[in-house]
Amino acid sequence: MSKCEIFGRDPKTGERVPLAKRDWVVVSSSGCPWRDSFKVEHHLRPAYAANGDYGSAGKYSVLQRCDERSGSSGVAVRRSSLHTGLIQPGDAGIVAKGMPVWGRLLGPSQLKLVSFNDDFLAKAAVESMPGGSVDLKSLFRIKDQQIVVLGSLLDTETKAGCFCSP
Repeated sequence: MSKCEIFGRDPKTGERVPLAKRDWVVVSSSGCPWRDSFKVEHHLRPAYAANGDYGSAGKYSVLQRCDERSGSSGVAVRRSSLHTGLIQPGDAGIVAKGMPVWGRLLGPSQLKLVSFNDDFLAKAAVESMPGGSVDLKSLFRIKDQQIVVLGSLLDTETKAGCFCSP
């Protein structure tokens, strides 16, 4: 198993902390040539609630719940006292840099996480729209087929050992 290389911040100390334990990481892009631009991890997590805190996102991140059964236990997520809910299989979310997020896994769950390097996003913004900048907003519990497909492609590439990469 690979160690987790996607980090959040401890809500009490502000220190960087990995978002998963080593034995939860099924697949990691730590050996891929593009690992400095963005990181991809597939986690198989047990029911878990370490005080319910994930802390704030250290970078812009995308989370996708990829359990296959729609009746499986939910993942409870809270980003403020006004924004709470269950992430169901197939749901995705975007977590803006610095956004505090708390979570509790109500049962075993599979999650894909993609964490983007700030420089990579800035370069992508400039290349796609001259003078552009990136200001992603947090979105939770969204159904977006493009996110699902991109997440699956990145997961497949990472599992295959990044053989398609330059």
